[in-house]
Amino acid sequence: DAILNMPLRSLVKLEVGKLKKLKEHLEDEIRSLRSLLRDKSLIQDVIVREMEDIAKVSSSTRRTEIDAEQSSSFNRIDLIPNSRSILITTRKGYIKRLAVDDFKVQRRNSAGKFGIKLVAGDEIHQFMFCNDHDDVFVFSSAGRVYKIPAYEIPQTKRESKGTELLKLIKQFKRDEGVACIVAISDFSKYKFMLLLTKKGIIKRMNLDKFKNINSGGLRAITLRSSVVSSVKNTLGEDIEEVVSGTEAEEEPLDGIDDDDDMDGDLEQSADDELLEEDDFDEEEEEEDAEMTGEETDESDGESEESLVGMALQTASDSDTSIRSSVPITNSMSSHDELRWVCLGQSDDDSYIICTRNGKAARSRCRLRNASRQSQGVRGIMLRRDDEIVGMDIIPHSSEGFPLVLVTEQGKGKRMLDTEFLSKGRGVMGVTCTRTGHPAALRTCEKNTEIMVITSAGNVNRISSDAVPFLGRAAAGVNVQKVGADEIVKGVAII
Repeated sequence: DAILNMPLRSLVKLEVGKLKKLKEHLEDEIRSLRSLLRDKSLIQDVIVREMEDIAKVSSSTRRTEIDAEQSSSFNRIDLIPNSRSILITTRKGYIKRLAVDDFKVQRRNSAGKFGIKLVAGDEIHQFMFCNDHDDVFVFSSAGRVYKIPAYEIPQTKRESKGTELLKLIKQFKRDEGVACIVAISDFSKYKFMLLLTKKGIIKRMNLDKFKNINSGGLRAITLRSSVVSSVKNTLGEDIEEVVSGTEAEEEPLDGIDDDDDMDGDLEQSADDELLEEDDFDEEEEEEDAEMTGEETDESDGESEESLVGMALQTASDSDTSIRSSVPITNSMSSHDELRWVCLGQSDDDSYIICTRNGKAARSRCRLRNASRQSQGVRGIMLRRDDEIVGMDIIPHSSEGFPLVLVTEQGKGKRMLDTEFLSKGRGVMGVTCTRTGHPAALRTCEKNTEIMVITSAGNVNRISSDAVPFLGRAAAGVNVQKVGADEIVKGVAII
């Protein structure tokens, strides 16, 4: 009531008095802060006083310990999750890493999702699966190998074109192309490495030779120029015959023993082929007849395998004998290139090579370990119009190991490795498909997933169980939907 009975003039005087006191207080605080800013010793005294107040309120014993031994062994990889990724390389030397989870599992015959943006004139070169903690070995077309951790390859968006390999590996020469990339998680899991060139020369090396690779890389294989001659077998078909130059003739092809030259290996392989083919020809013809629904004509002559054995036996003679018994239709000088690298666990494993004309040749991995400077031995005989599209290693299995084949037109099927008998080196192989050109032939275990990439950069992820088991002569089912100017370029197994 006293306040209500006060006149308005008295209330105004009270408010004016409060404002004056507030002004005086602020002016004193401003003078104090300005003097504090001009004197560093006063600032330090304030900091010490405030820290002491905090210590009184929040002081407690340390709950963690610093271990000098543990801190010294710290590695950057400890902070990086070991996620699943896919790697894509292009012909122009670009590489990119994508997370597998960026692509969901879809049904067969779907177009997939966009995975990479290609620059003008570029195309997909290789498509593979890896973990982020893996060591990625980059093989150049000149036969050198470089190493880079998978996590150092930038993980980019699906719409990007990737990173130039020259920026990641400084010693990589611009005139060298990327031949192949291989990811290794555990060196103790694998025993050897197989290298294959575009001319069909294969070489086995001990994996321990690649444990320590410096920044400058290591030579993995010696590639030399050769004379590629087109010869005709008795069926009139062109076969590609590689005749080494003068420099290559002075040194054994596999570079291990002086008395172990390529001709000796071819002659031994041809003799083994002739012994095996006689028993296998009739069985092969009957098998093809059952799959195609046609009757076997015994008067058709010898099979392709036996004819290849004759060609190989002829190739083991001297140059004069070769040119007198086999008509050479064309010859040209070319350089071989490294294209495929695979890892093996046991001598009982076998490798299978697939060609663009639908042939597959399988042989045991019982090759001798060669030196890094050697060339290798013949792995497959190619026709003039044929080329290799891929190689993979089949683990030894008594029950049969599944294989998956995908053609350039998007057709796919699974087969058991028992449909491909293990033969000697230097054969032309048997038919793996009669429809379209194979894009990849890979080993595919049960409960795995298949990722397919097309020339347009589309990536599709499907379950391997969605692809049925069919015979070697079957066309397959639709696995990947491709456009009019689009083909399948690669397959990765997850």
